[in-house]
Amino acid sequence: KPAEQTPLIAHYAVSLFHRAGVPVNVLQLLLGSGPKIGNILITDARISGVAFTGSTETAMIINRQLATRSGGPIPFVAETGGQNCMIVDSTALPEQVVDDVIASSFLSAGQRCSALRVLFLQEDIADTVLTMLRGAMHSMNIGDPRYLSSDVGPVIDRTAQKALLLHIEKMHREGTLIAKTKLNDNTSQGSFVAPHAFEIKSIDQLNKEVFGPILHIIRFNAENLDAVINQINATGYGLTLGIHSRIEAFSETVYRKTIVGNTYVNRNMVGAVVGVNPFGGRGLSGTGPKAGGPNYLFRFCSEQQKTNTIDQISSVGTTMARYSEVSPDTTSLQKDLIEASEQAMLEWQSYPIKKRINCITPLIPYLEGLPVVSIVNQKLAEPLRLPGPTGEKNELRLVGRGPMLVVITSEDSLDLGLRQVASALLCGCSVIVATEPEHALAVEKITKRLITSGVPKNLLILTDLDTISSTICQPALGGLVTNTLGSDSQTIRHLLAQRKDSIIPLIEWPKNNAEYQFSWLLWFLSERTLTENVVARGGNTELFSLTEN
Repeated sequence: KPAEQTPLIAHYAVSLFHRAGVPVNVLQLLLGSGPKIGNILITDARISGVAFTGSTETAMIINRQLATRSGGPIPFVAETGGQNCMIVDSTALPEQVVDDVIASSFLSAGQRCSALRVLFLQEDIADTVLTMLRGAMHSMNIGDPRYLSSDVGPVIDRTAQKALLLHIEKMHREGTLIAKTKLNDNTSQGSFVAPHAFEIKSIDQLNKEVFGPILHIIRFNAENLDAVINQINATGYGLTLGIHSRIEAFSETVYRKTIVGNTYVNRNMVGAVVGVNPFGGRGLSGTGPKAGGPNYLFRFCSEQQKTNTIDQISSVGTTMARYSEVSPDTTSLQKDLIEASEQAMLEWQSYPIKKRINCITPLIPYLEGLPVVSIVNQKLAEPLRLPGPTGEKNELRLVGRGPMLVVITSEDSLDLGLRQVASALLCGCSVIVATEPEHALAVEKITKRLITSGVPKNLLILTDLDTISSTICQPALGGLVTNTLGSDSQTIRHLLAQRKDSIIPLIEWPKNNAEYQFSWLLWFLSERTLTENVVARGGNTELFSLTEN
């Protein structure tokens, strides 16, 4: 940050830090071409980490550039785009829905990464809501943002304007115009785009995020709610989601079945506040941890001294280089395998933490002397309640990041490998173990004992080492766990960076017991924020328990 088009505000922000006492050498501002500056900085060994906000495509380019560097993983925090949706059922209050849709879709000219792009309206309420939305859009004023009378200002530049106008032309051909806001005479000199709302048939008509004041509306029947949720999840994005309903069970069902990082119930979807609505996406929408959340600073810290010297080339890297070719035959098999693993994980995440601990009893001995069980019990058993205004509930949940691929070579300690498996399972992940014949029998025995203890079938799956590359390229994979700490993992990171889907971490086995801390377990976890306007569902019952000081 910032965007190339907005250097003045960036310069002013940095100057405020300097005035506040931050040394000039500690915080530096480089202005110019993003690709040119990025190419120079990212490949420089003195850069110890990257924090990025921007498009998913650019984040993947940065990730591939970082993967060309030798040594260990370079911390990379990316907050990227989304195909943000709102689901509205027939119990929602139409006036409130329209107010929140206007704020979420069109304010800031729709140029917030959290802005609403696709509105799913239950058929029973659709006509009423659309009539009100049409009237609200006609009343908006587009103009110079320096004037209080302006509701919506320009988009960032002429290039963005041109792309949005082309999309509007496309939607006129493929959808139905619901409403558009007229441009005033004083908008001829700027890069203004009139807010538009189109009704379309399917979210599949949108092959990427449309970053501007254009809303897409899809009707659905109540019995097709699961299909709607599947459509949203299938985009691969998971940034923000809005839910409007006065039925608590409806909101809970949608929240449980979707994967987004920030969910808002009965309110608008924009304007996340630091410490109240920690912000960041999942899947194609970001790596985590959430900005403004309690776990963000861990990514900017190191708990051990690292040197630029590499002791050895990792045996895991050598093994993976041997199996780096993706076989079409194994790709299909691994797709089925990871789908089974993901389904088992979803069932596993519904287990209370105490039940999880009881179910993995066969693996508990491998965690002896470590704080892993107590940390999981403390951090995952209940959501973290966050501060917020009266009438709003905010909470942060930690859930398993996704199916984990744990690689255990013949040179690795099986006991330490099973320690990684136990840690991942406790965090709510499913695990695929890729190992060699000398360890396979022991892993099979553990798997059978776990199923007897009550874990879902396919929660722990055994596969061959020659399927590693085919497994890595599967979209649902959540991370790769290897014994590479202190060695050159460039070969492995290069394989991970070739993925066409979400950016996933290389999680390295700790070298000693002291490193099994919460900051390490966070690699197995993903954060979800839930923000709810409790007043909209019948009032704030917490007010009854307030007492005067």
